[in-house]
Amino acid sequence: MFIHGAPGIGKTATVRSVFRELGEYTSKVMPIYVNCWEDSTTYSVMSRIAERLGVRFRRGERLNEIMALTRSRMDEVGGIAVAFDEVDKPCEHYFLYKTLSLGKSSVFLITNKKEFMAYLDPRIRGRLTPETLEFKPYSHEETERILDERRFTAFVPRCWDKDAFELVVEEAFKLKDIRSGLFLLLESGRVAEIVEASRRIEKRYVEKAKKNLAGFNIRGSPDLRDDDKLILELVKENPGITSGKLYELFQQKGGRMAKSSFRRYFKKLIDQKLIRREFTSKGFRGRSSKFFYVGGF
Repeated sequence: MFIHGAPGIGKTATVRSVFRELGEYTSKVMPIYVNCWEDSTTYSVMSRIAERLGVRFRRGERLNEIMALTRSRMDEVGGIAVAFDEVDKPCEHYFLYKTLSLGKSSVFLITNKKEFMAYLDPRIRGRLTPETLEFKPYSHEETERILDERRFTAFVPRCWDKDAFELVVEEAFKLKDIRSGLFLLLESGRVAEIVEASRRIEKRYVEKAKKNLAGFNIRGSPDLRDDDKLILELVKENPGITSGKLYELFQQKGGRMAKSSFRRYFKKLIDQKLIRREFTSKGFRGRSSKFFYVGGF
């Protein structure tokens, strides 16, 4: 099944909930969740599936051996249902072919990108022929209802000014992301209580909370690995930074990627239009570039 829709709309939460129920309902199908930011190569994905099935193998074991052990285990399990979350993130998708080749397997592809299937290798796409499920953005009324339910649970009655809550709803609806609305609820409450020592949550406190929204969206995004979040935060804090200086700061802040891997993931963030490249005049080493945080997370 191909599942797509805007970020923060419940795709992952829904699939995880269904998988929990599946695990409780039957032992004949093993539900397996794979985050494709964390496992982005065929080897790491197939290793993850093998581990979830209880297959034991040595570190550095060849992929063919892992596949053979997994097939043997499949005969005992009966079948697997594998959810590939953020399936558009890896550079290659041969793991989909490998998963299907195990037999007795169903796959769920989760992504924000509706056009993902069109760019998939035709040979893999031909093996999938999935049904499609679209998660449509919440309406304004639905957004308000969800946030009002959370407000009722998290706050004492009648502590919110009407225009303050309306601003939270408008911001969440504009961003098409319930998570942003939940953040604004909690952050506005924090500003009122801790910063302003107020028992009421006013519109101006929501305005202050909005200033922290970009940082939350970077740190809280399930779409990004920790290293990617660190890169985005560094670019956001240092507009116009060069790639060389960025890598130095990345290492100083605890980033552990090799320079080649850093360049690859940095390019991916540029391709996703989260970072903007601006070319400068040529120097003795050729044309140089400066980088700026665009947003979107």
